[in-house]
Amino acid sequence: MKKRVSFSMVSLGCARTLVDSEHVVNDLRGVGFELVSEGSGERVVVLNTCSFIQSAIDETEDNIRDLINRKKRGFIQYIAVIGCYPSRLKPSQRSAQFPEVDIWLTTQEESKLKSVLSELVFKSRFQPSIPVKYTKLTPSHYS
Repeated sequence: MKKRVSFSMVSLGCARTLVDSEHVVNDLRGVGFELVSEGSGERVVVLNTCSFIQSAIDETEDNIRDLINRKKRGFIQYIAVIGCYPSRLKPSQRSAQFPEVDIWLTTQEESKLKSVLSELVFKSRFQPSIPVKYTKLTPSHYS
C-alpha cells in the first residue's frame, strides 16, 4: 500500500460549506489521503470557499494568497480551491489571478476532487486496502 499523503481542510463560510467539507474529507480519506491539522506539515491544502458577500470574497482571496505564500516557501505542495468562489469566476479569470492554485472546482464539481487530486498527487487513481471510518466535522444535530 502506498504511503498516505497528508492534507488539511479549510472551510470558510456557511454551514452548507462545512457539510460539503465533511464529505470532501471523507472522500479524500477513502482514496488514500490522511487528514491532519492545518499547518502541521501537510502536502495538500483544500480550501472550501464562500463568496456570498464581499467580505466572504475578501476572506477567500486573503486565504488563497496565504496558501500561495506557504506553497512558495515550500510548506505545502498542492492547493485546491473548491466551492462558491470558483463558481463565481470563469476558469481564465481564476488562473490569471491565482496561477499557483493547482485545482479549481466549482460547487457542482466538488465530488470530482478525490479523482482529480489522486491523479495529481499519486499520478494514478489510488484505492486503499482498508475502509476508513467516516469523520464528522459537524455536531450530530447538523445535516
